[in-house]
Parts: sequence; C-alpha cells; structure tokens
Amino acid sequence: MTEPARARHGLGATLKRWRTPIVLLPLFAALVYSGTVGAQMLWGETRATPTASPTVTCWDGTEDTEEACPEPTGVAGLRWVFPSFRPNTDACREVVYEDAGSTGPLEYVCRVRVAGTKARVRYSERSNLQRGLNYFGKRYDGFDPEPVAAGSRLAFRSDEPFKNGTYEVTVAYVEHPFAVTVNAVNERLRDRVLRQSVNLRPARYLSVRPPEDDEA
Repeated sequence: MTEPARARHGLGATLKRWRTPIVLLPLFAALVYSGTVGAQMLWGETRATPTASPTVTCWDGTEDTEEACPEPTGVAGLRWVFPSFRPNTDACREVVYEDAGSTGPLEYVCRVRVAGTKARVRYSERSNLQRGLNYFGKRYDGFDPEPVAAGSRLAFRSDEPFKNGTYEVTVAYVEHPFAVTVNAVNERLRDRVLRQSVNLRPARYLSVRPPEDDEA
C-alpha cells in the first residue's frame, strides 16, 4: 500500500471513530440549552407570581394581614381580650397606681356575686409581658403555675389564703400582656367564679377576629 493510501485509510478510520461523538455533541448542547432556558423560564414565572398573604379582620375592625394586625391595647383591647369585662358598669372601677405613673398596668377591678356570695375579678393589661409574668411568679411564690389552654396561658393558684383572707387565682397569657385575677372567700367559690363569670378569648384570636365575627 502506498503512503497516500495508508494516509487515506488512517484518516477514514479516524473519522469513523469520531463521527458518532461529532454528531451527538450538537444534540447534547441543544438539550443542555433547552433545559437551561426552560429552567430559567420556570424560575422566572415562579418569581413573577409570589403568593400574597391573605387579608384578615384585625381585633379593632381594620383590614390587614395577620402579621400586621396590632396587639390589643387600652380599655377597648382589654374588653376584647376578656368579653366578660364590662368597664361601663357600676360594678367595675379602674385601679390607679399613683406611684407607677405611665409605666403601671391598666387594671380594672369588678365585683361579682355567685350563689349569693361576693367575689372580686381584676382584669389587667401589664405594661411589660415578662415583668408581669415575673410579678405573678413572685406573688405566688412556692406554687408552680399550671399551663392551661394548650399552654397559651398560665394559671397561678395559691392553696392558702392571702393576708386579706381571700383565696386567689390568676390566669395570664404566655405571649400577650393580659391577665385576670379572682379573689373569693374560699377555693371552691374562687374556682367557680373563674369558671362561670370570667370569659377569656383564645390566644389565636387576640389580634385577629375569628371567622364567625367576620360573617356577623
């Protein structure tokens, strides 16, 4: 075989060996390009249509997202958190702490009567959540608080009478600065007043109105 023939034979063998990769390379490049463009289009569509937070009715009647609804506050807020609280009746009066100034709690004490016996209910908005919980912890020193309402509140109870001769229980929200305290002449009456005369709104509906209120 002449040298040119061997050269042609070698070139032909080389082309045969590389023909398949040469043909497949553009096809592979096209697939990669299509996949990249498709992914970019899909990502672009996802980013272009973010999910908006739903609008709810806040406790004060305003419309906003749940995250933007404000915490209840003031007498209206206290009335919302505790539906049993009636500030405009003769049975309730505001508690004034002259030495606390503007940093003191907003607090009302209300007289109630159960089974012919008087008791006292105190509704409060603490000026600071953690300080309020610390205060109750010290007041009921020696008595561990009981988690209630799926852990959203703490019930502080004393098995002994206080200096004024009454038995006392306080229920405080864990993540909101609100609490209610009941004083009565005995433990049985105290617990009955808390159960029958005090209404506490569920913690999940302190900042937003429940669906049934929206429909009303």
